[in-house]
Amino acid sequence: MVGYVVNPASDFFRPAGMFLYWAALQLFDRNAQAYHLLLWSLHAINVGLVYWILRRFTGSHAGAMVGAMLFSSQYLLNDLYWSFGTIFEVASAMLYFAGILLWSRERRSLKEIVLASVVFLLAIKAKEMAITLPAIWLAYDLLIRRNMRWKMLVHLILPVAIGAGYGFRKVLEMHGTYPTHPYYMDMRWLTLGRGFGGYFNWLFNVELRWQIWAIGFTAILLMFLFLKKKPAAFFQLYIFITFLPVIFLINHREFFYWYIPLLGVSGLAAILTRDAAAFFGRFIPQRLLAPTSCALFALLCYAAYGRTRDLTQSRREWQQGIAGDYRAFVRGLQSIPAPPPGETLFFRSYPQYFDRGVLLFATQIAYAGRISARNWWTRFPPMLDTVSGLRHRESSLKSRSYNHRSRVDWLCHPLRRDIRICSSSQSTSDCGRSGISATTRSNKSTRRFLSVLLNRPACGS
Repeated sequence: MVGYVVNPASDFFRPAGMFLYWAALQLFDRNAQAYHLLLWSLHAINVGLVYWILRRFTGSHAGAMVGAMLFSSQYLLNDLYWSFGTIFEVASAMLYFAGILLWSRERRSLKEIVLASVVFLLAIKAKEMAITLPAIWLAYDLLIRRNMRWKMLVHLILPVAIGAGYGFRKVLEMHGTYPTHPYYMDMRWLTLGRGFGGYFNWLFNVELRWQIWAIGFTAILLMFLFLKKKPAAFFQLYIFITFLPVIFLINHREFFYWYIPLLGVSGLAAILTRDAAAFFGRFIPQRLLAPTSCALFALLCYAAYGRTRDLTQSRREWQQGIAGDYRAFVRGLQSIPAPPPGETLFFRSYPQYFDRGVLLFATQIAYAGRISARNWWTRFPPMLDTVSGLRHRESSLKSRSYNHRSRVDWLCHPLRRDIRICSSSQSTSDCGRSGISATTRSNKSTRRFLSVLLNRPACGS
């Protein structure tokens, strides 16, 4: 697995993020709580990195505290607290933020340029959204760096070459995708405007037309540049630039795509807090300044918590129900003996949101204790409590994900109870009269391929 991470030419799916899956599997096996704790710990590190960036860029401790607090708890990031499938966003953001800190050092040596480029490569190996990092470095040099000289633009040659090579390869991979594909990109100005309008509506929980957001965003940016508020202009451009890799995905938009761009919103909040503290601090006695600031920060934290709690209540209840169904499914499979090779499992019903990919993954998880982990972890990471995490993997695994050797070939559909096992010699009509059937076959190289018959009146009929 380490070879996929360190090899710049590897086409393995997000190897830096998958490495965390592998490490977690070796350490925690199928302990779901440990996976969540790992994800939350990485998110906590990112909150610290955000504070460090904001403190360095704004020079305000109070502003950095407020910005980091807003980043730490947003209702848009609810899936981070529930789905381990968002580990790619968190891991990529951690490297992304670390790259910003490395690049923003006052004295930048060749050693630091190479190190930052390596961090950039690992970030895009965690998730492709990090490909915008060189553009952010350029914006920082032009808008914030005090000792900027034009010859310093040479420092960008190596990271730009890395990003261009990786981006060109991705363009070739995505060329010719059909309009209903999850990663189909509609490269039009209209899509750009509607995309940003939709994401900003999600952020502020409003329903405004995208034209209003476009006019307002452009007007505020021009105002910052005219007033020479360069740090504010940088954070606003940061939002725009970091969204570009996903803004044209008309079939695949998620709340948690705000994770990396949210640093820009936090930066604007930090600048506003800094200026507000400087203005109102003149009217507050010095001895009352610290307690007043602490009280206001506590109230702001409570307000942010209340907003997140209220806006995520329905989704959290939905997620808890899904998690309960999935845990019950895994426990139900674990309660029966593992079928011998060549047999098929039939089920009368199945949990909501299950498809053939999730079904196969979840079954392999249930029987993981009886299957060699080395044969299955690279294609089927363990996610006991998540729907979205399992679904994220479906589009990338494609047909190659079924080239797997295990004791479980395929299932009809899963359930928490009334589970039956039908041997190859037993009539499938004796096992169940409803559901979806699936068969398997083996070739000489022992690779098993799946043939799923959907919408059949009876299992095996």
